[in-house]
Amino acid sequence: MKGASPAPGCPRRRRSPLSEVGLPALALSAAALAPVPAAHAADTANDTPARLTIVGTATPPAASDGQVQVIDHEALTRYGDSSLSDALRRVPGVSVDMDGRIQLRGLGRGYTQVLLDGRPVGTQGQGVDLGDLDLSAIERVEIVRGATAADGGEGIAGTIRLYTRRAGGAARRSLVVEAQARHQRLNPAVGVDLAGALGPQLDWQAAARWQRGASAESSRVHSQWISDYGDVVYTDQSLISHRSVSHPRLNASGELAWQDGADRLALGAMAVDGPTHSTQRSALRNWNFDGVNASVSEGTQTIRDDEPEAWHLEPHARWRHGLAEGGALQAQWSWSKDVSHSRWQLLAQDAQGQVTDEEGEDDRSVTYAQQTQLRWDQPLGAGWRTTLGAQWVLDRLSDLSLSDGEADRSQLRRPTQALFAQAHWQPDAAWQLEAGWRQEHSQLDLDGQTQRRFDLGLPSLALLWTPTADLQWHAGLSRSYRQPRLRDLSPNGRSTGDYNQPWYPDVRGNPALRNEVATGLELGLTRRLGPAEWSLNLYARRLDDPIVFQVAQNGDGRWVLSPGNLGRAGLRGVEVRGQIDLAALPADSPWQLLATLRADLSFNQSHVDGQAAPSRLPGQAPLLINIGWDARPAGSLGWGATLHYEAGYASRALPTTSFNPSSGTANDPNTRVDQAAQCTLDVYALWALAPQSRLRLRANQLGADWRAVSRQRQQQGEWRTRFEGSRPWAVALSLEQDW
Repeated sequence: MKGASPAPGCPRRRRSPLSEVGLPALALSAAALAPVPAAHAADTANDTPARLTIVGTATPPAASDGQVQVIDHEALTRYGDSSLSDALRRVPGVSVDMDGRIQLRGLGRGYTQVLLDGRPVGTQGQGVDLGDLDLSAIERVEIVRGATAADGGEGIAGTIRLYTRRAGGAARRSLVVEAQARHQRLNPAVGVDLAGALGPQLDWQAAARWQRGASAESSRVHSQWISDYGDVVYTDQSLISHRSVSHPRLNASGELAWQDGADRLALGAMAVDGPTHSTQRSALRNWNFDGVNASVSEGTQTIRDDEPEAWHLEPHARWRHGLAEGGALQAQWSWSKDVSHSRWQLLAQDAQGQVTDEEGEDDRSVTYAQQTQLRWDQPLGAGWRTTLGAQWVLDRLSDLSLSDGEADRSQLRRPTQALFAQAHWQPDAAWQLEAGWRQEHSQLDLDGQTQRRFDLGLPSLALLWTPTADLQWHAGLSRSYRQPRLRDLSPNGRSTGDYNQPWYPDVRGNPALRNEVATGLELGLTRRLGPAEWSLNLYARRLDDPIVFQVAQNGDGRWVLSPGNLGRAGLRGVEVRGQIDLAALPADSPWQLLATLRADLSFNQSHVDGQAAPSRLPGQAPLLINIGWDARPAGSLGWGATLHYEAGYASRALPTTSFNPSSGTANDPNTRVDQAAQCTLDVYALWALAPQSRLRLRANQLGADWRAVSRQRQQQGEWRTRFEGSRPWAVALSLEQDW
């Protein structure tokens, strides 16, 4: 490397650890409550720890139901969203950051457990991204704010259960053609959803979607070094940065199922291919003052960030055998492979076109995950039902990074074994109790050597009281945990060479990282009053050994960004949501309309022990408010809108080499980041052209750009950086045809 140091805010490669540990930005959400269709009630009981219903339905709910929200396929596809991440932005308490990562209760990555048909998704920062999941392949989503032994123990903030559409039932044929404008680029898309039967016992299902993912983004970064005397000593400014991204994406899934009496055997697969090519050009202006003279230098910077190979393949098999009295014996196996090969190149030139800096990096990582699960569910009479099971998971990571002729290699392996038991007791129609225990054992192997072993006992308890058909009270107590990502455990990383500074540090993992363990409490109620329904939920968590990222000097005097465990932390919050069907109001009411009004509010608070204010956990906004409207006027037109507000907040964070103002690393005691408040709007309209034809128009994330200010305290002064990034808005028109 040569020349001047890259400016703070200069973006590195898209998958670099600096961006992966960033402070997540929250996005849109709104109410989307819907009961489980009757056709899927039996399937739900066999696939999840308990039957899942909504208050007032005919089927008695399970003890954990008060902590579960169900969104069926019709509710997911009502707005014409192109991906699951877009649809979940409107769900109360759920947010999706700018990289498509899902969050509950404003907590960053790793705190929310995502299960796809019962198996973990993206636990190591790889795997299926929610943006890669086509809505046509999803049957329903369940938002679990508590914990159960059968779900797995990694849901500190909660668990998102995703269930794919299965072979069987009525035949269907559907085609969607879409044109989307996103950041000044036109992106066509086409999707198909097919299902049918090959015989009396053999069914099939397939879904696929292709989309051209081009966009053009802009951002500004302005950094200043200010001395303790208030003098501006140095200014490093990216006047404007334009980033062009090409991200075509193809995803496909399918299943072949054989049914013979009480037995069902299903074989399926999911595949995603999404290479990325991006070019970013920035105009730079540096101003330096040595106390006597000032100097100004200008130039340009071009960054190529390509990922020509990025794909995911996941075959799976499921077997279910029905037993007497509604019991079931189930087995599930899945195997997945993720391959990512990326190249990063930087070229800096001065105002005369002379090259002042030239860097490059080549990285290839392969992640494997294998999971096997056995499960037995059986009613025992007298209101008792029991679940017993075992699970085996193996995660492996192979990483090779080449930077300036130096190679970093690492091989990590983490096997996990779990046994779980869960009992459900319903002494009468009003009371239900559910208790479970999950015991997990795992170990970490680095380059063939065992580094650490972990043993965790995870109890859970849920109580549900339904005094009337329109009222439920629920309470839950559980223990959960968060495993470090394999990449964060690797001692290898990235070097910043001769330009190593606190704001431009090396990046290293930490093999000594411990699991983050939480004890949680849930209290709440759900009430139905005629055409209206509302709910209130209180939660609290106590975290031991929270995983945070900090910058410190090592024995060689280099500044290094690495993860570590930091004492204890606490979080608590209040969630309120409600909706009212205005069409069900009395006919003489002035508010009687063919529409539904919905709203939700989430108040979240966190604190890291021993840390000076602000001491929030990464990226947790203190307040989220969503107000939505869905109109159903007579005729063929329906329309609606959702307004989302996210309060601004301050946290301890390290500004990374990303223009994304939501990036940052939490819990650096010398740094403070102030995130500006955000307000965005989603709108949609649906025209029924014919019984089997629909035209949809939607616009997502309409609002102001992202803004944040970072202050990093150093000896004899302070680095102050202002970030501004364009919001990823989109407008799309789609035609849907069934036959």
